[in-house]
Amino acid sequence: MRGGYVLREASGGSPSLILIGTGSELQLAFGAAEALERDGIPTRVVSLPCWEQFEAQPWTYRDAVLPPSVPARVSIEAGATLGWDRWVGDEGAIIGIDHFGASAPAGTIFSKLGFTVDRVVEVARGVLRGDVRGPVPTVDAGHQPLRITNTRQRLQDHHPTIAPGEPGVDRTSGSDPGHS
Repeated sequence: MRGGYVLREASGGSPSLILIGTGSELQLAFGAAEALERDGIPTRVVSLPCWEQFEAQPWTYRDAVLPPSVPARVSIEAGATLGWDRWVGDEGAIIGIDHFGASAPAGTIFSKLGFTVDRVVEVARGVLRGDVRGPVPTVDAGHQPLRITNTRQRLQDHHPTIAPGEPGVDRTSGSDPGHS
């Protein structure tokens, strides 16, 4: 109802870092917070599913959820990074996807593009060190622009493929006619 709230409080109640997500990304934030806490980094997880409603709340509420005294923030969004700088600030980082064309089961996409607990932990540590800021490129850049110099080249020569047995991969040409 308020657009955003604390999903998981940092140990001791005073965070050194805030991880922000909106939906399925919250499982990554929660897992990363647990890993960071094991290493002595108090980490809060914030669910921020509706920016407009959160923005409409009194500043006292917004500051209680995202304290200005905690500039180390990482947002995790399996979508565009556009606009997240508003919530992570100048000292935070944004894990997102700023390209089109990736298509596969969610587990495969998350793994290939770096939406993993380990990657969130890595980015968070970089934010705390001060050497990671702003949008963070995905691990696998996905589809690259085609540069076909030989008209006989096949499009699939340029299409990133995923091998059978990788996470989320159980498709066959018979079960998924779009991927024959």
